[in-house]
Amino acid sequence: MGDQAEVLTLMKPDADPHSFEISAQEAGRVRSADLVVSNGLGLEEGLQQHLDAAADEGVTTFVAGDEVEVLEYAEGDASGTPDPHFWTDPARVLDVLDALEPVLADVEGIDAGRLADDVAAYRASVTEVETEMTAAFAAIPVERRALVTNHHVFGYLADRFDFDVVGAVIPGGTTLAAPSASDLSDLVEAVEETGVPAIFAESSSPTASSRPSPARPTCGSRSSSSTPSRSPPPTAAPPTT
Repeated sequence: MGDQAEVLTLMKPDADPHSFEISAQEAGRVRSADLVVSNGLGLEEGLQQHLDAAADEGVTTFVAGDEVEVLEYAEGDASGTPDPHFWTDPARVLDVLDALEPVLADVEGIDAGRLADDVAAYRASVTEVETEMTAAFAAIPVERRALVTNHHVFGYLADRFDFDVVGAVIPGGTTLAAPSASDLSDLVEAVEETGVPAIFAESSSPTASSRPSPARPTCGSRSSSSTPSRSPPPTAAPPTT
């Protein structure tokens, strides 16, 4: 968008989209926006009432999750429901970009030519990230491509780059859930069996449950951040006005 429009990003860095809420002032700005962009697929649990209110008042909305091939959670408490974390697959980010461009072009005051240049530059950036990811993951032997995460967040990445999701500390698609003692015991056994050396935890979520248990030192896990080295695409950060 460049300087063609004022863009308000509601969610601050390191915020948890599953529990994030906005102020009354921000809610007012959502309802008066020319366009509201959200992730969708149930990600913005704390914002959904405001997104619905904006749509009811006639605000143009764009839901990124409506523009991608959606995967369902394969296991855990959320099994069978849509997985909203599609931005971990750069190809799906490009699908959203293609769908969002004409919507942005229809916003009053937007120069379609300048917008096309901005979109092309962003497309090149995402493509570069995809190339880097492909090369980096290709260096990992197939038998080592196993993931343990804080919650089920890398399903799309696993599908795109042939990883096996061994398990998650929180056996569901949201950080609002909590693991039981049985869940953690099953996960420790899976980690020990597969030899996974690290558990990837979000910077927005506590990592206490993902730390090694003194009673089970052979787990050999360490906690590290799953935050990417580059900022996620704007369409992945819910919502933008």
